[in-house]
Amino acid sequence: MSNTKTRTRFLAAGRQLMFRYGFSSMSINQLLQTANASRGAFYYHFKSKEGLGLEMLQESFDVCFSGLSMLMHGEADSPGDSHIDQWIKELLTQPCDRLRLIAQLNAEAEYLPEEMQAALTVHTERTLALLVRYIELLPAQRRLTGCSTGQLANMLYSLWLGTALLSRAQESPEAMKAAMVATMSILSVTAGATPF
Repeated sequence: MSNTKTRTRFLAAGRQLMFRYGFSSMSINQLLQTANASRGAFYYHFKSKEGLGLEMLQESFDVCFSGLSMLMHGEADSPGDSHIDQWIKELLTQPCDRLRLIAQLNAEAEYLPEEMQAALTVHTERTLALLVRYIELLPAQRRLTGCSTGQLANMLYSLWLGTALLSRAQESPEAMKAAMVATMSILSVTAGATPF
């Protein structure tokens, strides 16, 4: 089996076990059994369980928020409302395992190794900074009144993470659909003027 497939199996097994037991409670032995791989293969790909956790964290933020990053850094073909609208739909309508992983790691943050806590903080701050930047580019009449851009960014991020956990508990897409409607309403994302 190729190294890439083995690494991917470990990441998938890590997510599965984290959702069941939490990061702190999952063991290397459970991981090996779930991935159907050897201890040597694990340590070939990751220095430790924390190394696996850091990679799951990085991958999850990349999957969830790289689209926003591309929009904000001008890497999209033609950025505008339709692109942010599409990114929000993708974030909130596709299977949200990666978003849920971010939410679950946030819930466990005080029990995570220091290196993972620091990485979670850095990724969260980067994501919030991108959201603030996007909100600041919106015309004032399109923003929710009574909140600063930082408060709006935190509100959206909290909404998305909370909804990712709730949608799994309810085993229904309704929570994610409601979050999408709320997000679109908060950002007043409609066809028309673009903030870019």
